[in-house]
Amino acid sequence: MRNMKQSFQSSCPAAQPIFIRLRALRAIFRTACLALAFTAISATAHASTVVLQGGFGYPVTNSADGAAIDPGFEVSVGTFADGFDPAAAPSDLPALLAAWTEYAKTTTAVIDGVPGSFYLKHINNTPAFAGKKIYLFLTRTSDHASPAADASNVTDYGVFSSSQAAWTFPAIGEDVLPPLDLTQLNTAQIDSALWGAVDPSALALAFKAGTNTSPSAWDSWVASLLGSNPDPALAAALADPTATLPGASVNNLLSFALDSNPLVSGPPPYQVITIPAENGNPSTTGITYTRKKASVSGFTTLAEASSDLSTWALPITETITSSTDTTEDVRVTPTTPTNKAFFRIKVAPVGQN
Repeated sequence: MRNMKQSFQSSCPAAQPIFIRLRALRAIFRTACLALAFTAISATAHASTVVLQGGFGYPVTNSADGAAIDPGFEVSVGTFADGFDPAAAPSDLPALLAAWTEYAKTTTAVIDGVPGSFYLKHINNTPAFAGKKIYLFLTRTSDHASPAADASNVTDYGVFSSSQAAWTFPAIGEDVLPPLDLTQLNTAQIDSALWGAVDPSALALAFKAGTNTSPSAWDSWVASLLGSNPDPALAAALADPTATLPGASVNNLLSFALDSNPLVSGPPPYQVITIPAENGNPSTTGITYTRKKASVSGFTTLAEASSDLSTWALPITETITSSTDTTEDVRVTPTTPTNKAFFRIKVAPVGQN
């Protein structure tokens, strides 16, 4: 028995290194797991995600003739080549296409019963986009294909962006972790149209330069005024956008854009207003008017202001006070309150203002 006890006791010290080795293996395994977790986080951080949606309660996309864009037309998100200024020649579509750098694209669709909608989500690991301005490029083509390099198959298009800081491609790197690598955008944020028009309900494309609308909203408006038995002299007078009919207060183009009837005598289709001083702000002058939406008329209607009738660059604030499916009630005031300001209303085809 003594020998057995001695034998057992003498075997115990030999077992201790086994437990030590197991502890060491656990530590090594734990370190390896941490290393793997860190590697996974780092790999994820080397990509960024951009989500952009139209519809879903945000403005949809309309063609130049005012209807929601049919399913299947291209919606592209990207930026322009370094050194290229798209605002310098937005009507030069081949040049825009040549300088376009695409990030991702999708197509228009009917989503939740709403035509002219789209949804785009793209994960990118190319750092070349990081920090560059995000643009939305919409095209409608005669063959439902991507735009040809010479734009020969494009009927109408729009180039849009936003002044919001979020409309910049996110950075990519190990120090950019979720949620900073996710950019969520929508069409309600868009406030700039290089070609096309923006209103609260839709982004409207504009016809390619040199093409015509047939029939146009203008033609339909003239036809509605002439009726079924048009007088040739009246038809000729209405056909001239710059003409002012007897008794009318503005020319035909302004009557059309401001949703008024040039055949009915009355006050001009705008009103000069004075906003009284309140909350410490001085009183200021301004104008109000009703205009047809650009997506309906094919024209943009904007006010300009001047302090001297010479330079029309006085900063103004435009507020849409109410709207319908086809018109908007607009109030325009100087950004800095003043009682000395002159206003004019400018009407131009969409994309050419």
